[in-house]
Amino acid sequence: MTALRIITRAIDKITGFFGLVAQWSTLILVLLTAEQVVARYLFKSSSIGLQELEWHLFGIIFLLAAANAQQVDGHVRVDIFYGRMGPRAKAWVNVLGVLLAMMPMCGLIAWYGVAFTRQAMVFDNPHPVDFITSGLAGPGSFLYGLLAPVEAFFRQTLLVGEISPDPGGLEARWLIRAAIPLAAVLLLLQAVAMAIRNICIIARVELEPAPETS
Repeated sequence: MTALRIITRAIDKITGFFGLVAQWSTLILVLLTAEQVVARYLFKSSSIGLQELEWHLFGIIFLLAAANAQQVDGHVRVDIFYGRMGPRAKAWVNVLGVLLAMMPMCGLIAWYGVAFTRQAMVFDNPHPVDFITSGLAGPGSFLYGLLAPVEAFFRQTLLVGEISPDPGGLEARWLIRAAIPLAAVLLLLQAVAMAIRNICIIARVELEPAPETS
């Protein structure tokens, strides 16, 4: 039982961490939206890149929060019989649901999500290696010599693949696509923890319950 406790606690910590990331992303999204509203209506100015970042954050919040919502049993349940069942009957329903529906679904989403991410990385980034640096400093200057190698490094490792077709849009779209398989893996891990806890209920073995929402 010690091993099962270690596994479930480790999964809960991972899920809780990404749930915290989703929470902070929500705050950033609120502040960013407020800034864009002020900039647009008071200063007649807006940023395409920041607008796209709002959309990306919105997706990341829901994707990364899915496992945390499952952890605290926060997903909406629509049922007729489940609420009237006893603890062991509910545990059987949970285990069967995890094994027959949740795990296969997460596996498919993760599989196709990885392929979807790789697809974005096939595209060539048309921007030169000094695209941002050249707008900040002229070639040959001290600042250019300082920043150009850093930007070149990121363009070889991070800022690759598909970019936004809009001028001033975001690059490295593979990052937002990668959030899809990541969310599926997190949900799959939480399904494992859920299955372990419910199997222990069926077997009448004590194991600490899942964390409750605050």
